[in-house]
Parts: sequence; C-alpha cells; structure tokens
Amino acid sequence: MARPKPLSCDTMKIGHYHTLTVEASGPGNVVFSVQDGGAVSLATDELDAGKANWQDFKTGDTVTLFVHHNKEGHAVATTHKPHLTVGECGLLNVVSNGPGGAWLDWGLSKDLFLPISDQTSPVRHGEQVFVYIYLDPWQSRVTATTKLHQYLSEETTTLEVRQSVNLIIAAQTPMGYKAVINNEFLGLLYREEVFQPLSVGDQVPGFVKTIRPDHRIDLTLNGRISDVRDDLTSRILAAMEAAGGTYHITDKSPPEDIYDTFQVSKKNYKRALSALYKARKIVIKKDVISLVDPAAPDT
Repeated sequence: MARPKPLSCDTMKIGHYHTLTVEASGPGNVVFSVQDGGAVSLATDELDAGKANWQDFKTGDTVTLFVHHNKEGHAVATTHKPHLTVGECGLLNVVSNGPGGAWLDWGLSKDLFLPISDQTSPVRHGEQVFVYIYLDPWQSRVTATTKLHQYLSEETTTLEVRQSVNLIIAAQTPMGYKAVINNEFLGLLYREEVFQPLSVGDQVPGFVKTIRPDHRIDLTLNGRISDVRDDLTSRILAAMEAAGGTYHITDKSPPEDIYDTFQVSKKNYKRALSALYKARKIVIKKDVISLVDPAAPDT
C-alpha cells in the first residue's frame, strides 16, 4: 500500500469524532481520504481488540471514528472511545507524573497530558482530577487543564432565567458547588438549596436560577418555584392518603426528618403545608396534619 500524504492537525478538528471514507486497507493500517487530498491512518494497534480488524474496512465505506494526534503531530484515527473529547469536562485518573506535568487515562492507548502550567494545584498518581479538554494551538496536541476559568466563562449574556441546562459538578466551595453549564459556562449551586448528595464529576439536570447584575450565573436543581411547590404538595397529599388521612411530619418537625422523607428543606415544606392549608385541604395541628373531610361543613 502506498504511504499516504500525512494530514496535519490544522486540516480538521483534532480531538473530535469524524465520519471518514475508506481509501485503502491492508494488514498494517487503514487509510481514510480527506477532502484536501490528505489522509488519516488507522493503525492496527488503534483497533479495538476482538471488535474490529483491517478486513472489516472496505474501500468506499464510511465510518465514524475519533481523530487525535501521534508523536509527529499528524492526525490519526482510532476505534477506541475516549472518556472525554475536546471541549468537554469530567473526572480522569492520574496514571503517572513527569518533569513537565501529569498523564491521565482518557481511554486511549496514548495517555492525555496535563502540563504543570495547567494545574491549579499539583496532582499525583492515583488521584482523580476534574479537567477541561482543549487543543494546544502551539503543539497541535490534545491537552487537559484544571484551570476551567480560562476556557469556560463565568459570565453570560445568552443564558436565560429558568432555562434548562446540563450540569457537571466541578468543585465544592464554601458557598456550595461550582458547576459546568453545557460545557460552556461556570455557575454556582448554593449549598442550602441542594437537597441531594453531590460529588465532583456528577452530571445532573438543572436550571438557571438568576443572572446577577455582573452577569454571573446562579443555578438550581429545581424548576420554577411554583412547579416545585405543586409537586411537593402532591407528594404530601399522597403520603397522607397512604397513611390513612393523618401524618406525623408537621411544620414543627426536625429539618432532618423532613429531608429524609421528602428531600426538601424545612422552609419549602412549610410553604407547601401553608398552600395546602389555604386551599382547605389539610388541618395543621401540633403533632399531626390531617386531611380535611370533603363532607365536613365549612367553619
């Protein structure tokens, strides 16, 4: 097989998936054609063991593969799937340290480099680190960084209040949790408004709660307050009906008991009870709450 013209990392987006067309295949590698006349090679050692071999690739076939770089800076394809691609965030394991930085396991045969200059604090073998993946423009190398603020904005003029977003927990702070929003922004979840266990790396759905005057972003795991209250009141009524019409968790109950049962704060629980009381669906007593008998006359 003729040696293909190597494809430089400037020709296509390195660190992403691409749909490629098979130009030729042989025992050593598979060659995929690229529009500019260059080519991307898939070497034998980049094939998933037991899942594919060079004979599975026929001339003219199209296949979607991840494209990264080799030591010479040329684009190469792989059938392996990385844990993260360029522009994504997540937790990766540190597998070794060297003079210039650390190496991370990102699911490929070649580990991912985390330079010392990209570390907010030193990382060590065996640790897990939360990183953002970017393409180093000077070396055309897929690289990791823990300095999220250099690539993710803490301000927005495009997000809207109550907008549904995808969140990844990036760090714990004294105020709560720093979260990556749609792999584009950084926002804050306040600790007193989070009623479920969260760990760095967790992916959770959320909402934009407020956009501050300085355009920084406050987040919530709940939707609109009215939606949350309506859902909670429905759950309270269901629990009371299942218990025979009376329930032992009142507005005087310890916050821990309320959270263990309904996963909400005492403040929100009291608001829901108040709404039910005003709607004349419950009676609130010192030790219990009771469903109002619909046949009982109004007093």
